[in-house]
Amino acid sequence: MSAGGQAVTRAGSRWAAAVIDNPSLMGTLSLAAGALLGVLLPQSEAEEAALAGVAGQVRETAAGLAHDARDKGSEVAKSVIDAGTTSVHGHGLAGEKSVGALVDAAISGDLASDAKQVVGDLLQAGDDAIRKNLPDAHDHSTSKPA
Repeated sequence: MSAGGQAVTRAGSRWAAAVIDNPSLMGTLSLAAGALLGVLLPQSEAEEAALAGVAGQVRETAAGLAHDARDKGSEVAKSVIDAGTTSVHGHGLAGEKSVGALVDAAISGDLASDAKQVVGDLLQAGDDAIRKNLPDAHDHSTSKPA
């Protein structure tokens, strides 16, 4: 596997570990998924009768939470995309180089180094965006059990 491919694999593993090791983020994603399912699935007549007006309030609250989670996720994604675009252009990986220049960069190892730096920039942007949009999420991932 190429160095760039390995860097992408490691980055994906770090994101997965961050989600698994972060109870707040995992809870937010789970809540959003559950709320989405709750909004999409129709209620049966028995459920409607048993829950009366409470179901409507719960559904509205869940929809609001799902909307907030989507907005936060969109903000995180936009930050990462913007940082990635800036990094890719900054390292000359956005199509500005000729094929010959890319081959030379690949042979010298500069291409892999640049790709690794872009991945690092993306991970940092994601971490910064999560800290900004989900401030409690990072506090739990850095604390260790006693």
